[in-house]
Amino acid sequence: MEKDNFMEVTVVEEKKPEPSERRKALVSDLIARIKTAKAFHEKPFKQMFKDMDAALKGFDDAEWNDTNYVANILQRHVQQRTASLYAKNPQAVATRRDRMDYAIWDGEETSLAMAYQASQTAAQANLPVPFEAQAIIQDYMAGQNHRKMLDNVAKTLEQLFDYFMNEQTPSFKSQMKGLVRRVITCGVGYVKVGFQRDMDRMPEVSAQIADVQAQIDYISRIAKGAAKGDIEEDDPQIEELMLSLKALTEEPMMIVREGLLFDFPEASSIIIDPMCRQLRGFVGANWIAHEMYLTPNDVEEIYGVDLKNDYNSYDVKGRLMSDAQYERKAYGEVDINKHQKEGLVLVYEYYDQKSGLQYCVADGYDDFLREPMAPDVKVEGFFPIFPLVFNEVEHKDVLFPPSDIKLLMPMQNEYNRARQGLREHRRANRPKYAAPAGMLEDADK
Repeated sequence: MEKDNFMEVTVVEEKKPEPSERRKALVSDLIARIKTAKAFHEKPFKQMFKDMDAALKGFDDAEWNDTNYVANILQRHVQQRTASLYAKNPQAVATRRDRMDYAIWDGEETSLAMAYQASQTAAQANLPVPFEAQAIIQDYMAGQNHRKMLDNVAKTLEQLFDYFMNEQTPSFKSQMKGLVRRVITCGVGYVKVGFQRDMDRMPEVSAQIADVQAQIDYISRIAKGAAKGDIEEDDPQIEELMLSLKALTEEPMMIVREGLLFDFPEASSIIIDPMCRQLRGFVGANWIAHEMYLTPNDVEEIYGVDLKNDYNSYDVKGRLMSDAQYERKAYGEVDINKHQKEGLVLVYEYYDQKSGLQYCVADGYDDFLREPMAPDVKVEGFFPIFPLVFNEVEHKDVLFPPSDIKLLMPMQNEYNRARQGLREHRRANRPKYAAPAGMLEDADK
């Protein structure tokens, strides 16, 4: 790279104060609370992974393998039920709420007709309109105008909602279909509502507006690293920075947009307070946490925090790097992180209903990634996360309902065993020939 092309950047970075001991204690307490709840829900989380694996393979028997007969009726059921449950073109409908819109008129058609008749009679006789009739007519007209205004507001809300659904990538409708498939497979699925503002990017992977915000954040991080001296002039990231700047300047005028976002997290990434008694509405839960795995660069781009080495590293399967390396060595797995300089950061978004705050912490980091604040989206019930379940059951000790896969698994196994037995019977029933020893020559054999 030529010397003249190196971009000189001056970055004035405010030094972050050291967190107090009570602040560190709060962060540590939140992380410990989340991990305790995750261990509490370990059994249903394992069942979710088992159901996903069974839907993929068509069996859950450890002694069964690909050489045995497998007819994956589970996957057929998932596809058919998804198609039957999910509307091909869902439309959001907003309607005004029923209310008492009239202060004088009693809502009866007869009284309104009498008021109009009295008004017409007075007009024909050149007499003043009776006060009662005039009040009823004016009240009726004011109520109708107010209803028309609310209907227009509802129509505007429908158009805005449809606009935001189309702005998100991947599209809202395709992700909703995936949500229905997830509920059938895992027993539960979630929708998380967020709002992206100007110069702000959400940490969720599946929720983003199609704009240049991610590219701007990437360029800002590389430029800051170059200014601080963390990235040398001959580093390949500098070349990436120059190419990204060139591509950005050649783009047509494109503003950074804001709008409503819908994220569809994995079923096991939402960790619920063990005090919760019912998934629908999160009855009894005081808090909910959303678990995410981000790269250190993503954390710096989204939250503006350089973690350095002050965090616990995880691999892409959610295992601690030290434990994951041992497991890969023991089981002969391919080390998919061998080309990565750093592992992933385990980030929790913690929604506390009692305090009304949203916390954002990282495992192994002793401070908040951003200052605690009220959630971006105000919804009834506080939590911006909404569950979807199909097979709800009433059980004191069971929070997560069984999935379709778990309910159909005995049928799948029985069908596989029956067809495997039929296959073995056909093989054992093949024609066989016998001859006394020494009766056949080599050519005959």
